[in-house]
Amino acid sequence: MDQVMSRRAQYILEHCNHLTLFSLDPEIVPIAPGGSAKRHAFHGYRLASSLTIRNAVKRREIVAELERGLTANELGAGCFEPHHGVRATFHGQSVDLVICFGCANVEIFTSAGESRATTSKFPQPLLDRLLHHNSNVLTTS
Repeated sequence: MDQVMSRRAQYILEHCNHLTLFSLDPEIVPIAPGGSAKRHAFHGYRLASSLTIRNAVKRREIVAELERGLTANELGAGCFEPHHGVRATFHGQSVDLVICFGCANVEIFTSAGESRATTSKFPQPLLDRLLHHNSNVLTTS
């Protein structure tokens, strides 16, 4: 997986002690400087719901599926309408993934910057199942 994300991002993902899944609305949220909409957005996309994964075994299962998808060498298309987000944190450092399974593209965000990769659809059923059955629905009020 070294080709698709930095070693540090990979380490954070594999060793995370905090993992949050997000269901995203693929419409970009316009946010004015200091605007309150930012708390309901993940890298510019509106949050529909979220789920914190507290169980270490479940975190490892999710990370394994994400890595399986990232190493599948899929060809990405161009739509980029992400419906999934992931934030993995290890000792205060985070890696964020914004995922569009429709076009197989992933945006990867770390403190060192942003990169892009492709993914297969392998992780989608697990993420969908977890988000749709266990998530906290977010409101924009």
